[in-house]
Amino acid sequence: MKIQMKKMMREGNCASFIFFFELEADDKTEAISYNAGRANIFLGPRSCTFDFPFDVAIPHPDLVCMAALKIVSPYIGSRVIMDRPVSKSFATAVKDRYINIKTINTSSLLPRIAHGEKYAVSFSGGADSLAAANICPPGTPLILSARKFHPEVGVFEPWFKTEGNIATLRDMPDTFVKICVISDFEFLSTNHSYCIYPDNYAFTIPCILLADHLGLTGIFTGDIFAAFSGDEMRKFSMLNFDKMAEYYRSVGIDFDSPVKGVTELGTEIINRYYKNDANATTCQYGTYKKPCMQCIKCFRKSFIKAYLSKKVLPDNIIERFNNSKAVIKFRNNIDNGNMRLRLTFKEILKDVDTSHYENIDVVKKACQDITFDTAFINNLFLYPYKSIKNSFTMQYCINELMKIFETMSDEDENKFL
Repeated sequence: MKIQMKKMMREGNCASFIFFFELEADDKTEAISYNAGRANIFLGPRSCTFDFPFDVAIPHPDLVCMAALKIVSPYIGSRVIMDRPVSKSFATAVKDRYINIKTINTSSLLPRIAHGEKYAVSFSGGADSLAAANICPPGTPLILSARKFHPEVGVFEPWFKTEGNIATLRDMPDTFVKICVISDFEFLSTNHSYCIYPDNYAFTIPCILLADHLGLTGIFTGDIFAAFSGDEMRKFSMLNFDKMAEYYRSVGIDFDSPVKGVTELGTEIINRYYKNDANATTCQYGTYKKPCMQCIKCFRKSFIKAYLSKKVLPDNIIERFNNSKAVIKFRNNIDNGNMRLRLTFKEILKDVDTSHYENIDVVKKACQDITFDTAFINNLFLYPYKSIKNSFTMQYCINELMKIFETMSDEDENKFL
């Protein structure tokens, strides 16, 4: 695949980066996403744009290539030809990461080397991302990737709204550097019904493209405890994440999550500690501070909030969730492995009388085989932070976490090890 990136200036002295993708003989337009779920995806338009709220110089060619591959990697046959050749060391990292790529054009260019220490949060505005940002030091850039429709696609997924996410970013304290990047890249990969990320951590592309401009040495995500093993009941492992982190290190970026030892209950606890829990935008169907109260995320988050507030949701709200298409679909697929947060559901539903709500009752009963007390998931899983190589920024985050949480006992930690 031949890949070009051009810079264009917009009104107000703001820059846009435009990527162009030209398919070669062994490239394809149908593939399987590298993202979680491994869904079938189809390549639509062959270009996309990233609009920045200020002028940005074109970054190091290795960063440009990394960003481009996160948009089209599953569709590439065997070679990549960049308009700006990459360093030999990054080319090696690419071929290690994507085994289908055998050739990539290189030059005598030195790999990117960043100096000092500066982390940004790849910020979505959701509860976990908000928690990650809250525990970061003042001055941390929060970089949001927000959608705009693609001119070749038109209106697609009109229910998917990012105005709320933008508002969450806007209302973060001014001690942070708040940056919203508008892009149509998500519309390049779909299953013809909805957009699907083609690659892992594609949402970090704006951070990658801004790494030189901001002098970034690290990117934080909002990945919580369960994200690393894919299931709260599995043995905790950062093996796959560490492989991804190694890839980011090839462009001088430390890749990590400051909330990696925190559950979904924990991120809500963090946000309540910082008194901005109401600002989180987790639901993509509603608007800012007005969630749809029918989707599976609203279902889960509503019971979490009620549990932490030591309240019971009103009967009409429980009934609404019980009859929602999303909860019914979730209930019907429990046996297919979608019950990845069983500890959370066990804890938040333990005092809820679900006997009159058939679909929610099925979810609750799916946790009955957990015989131990699950209250410990309110605490901090300290194991992932036990490293002699923690950056100063990560240590700042750990110190903040220690102000908020009790840590899990060795006995409780061992349930995951």
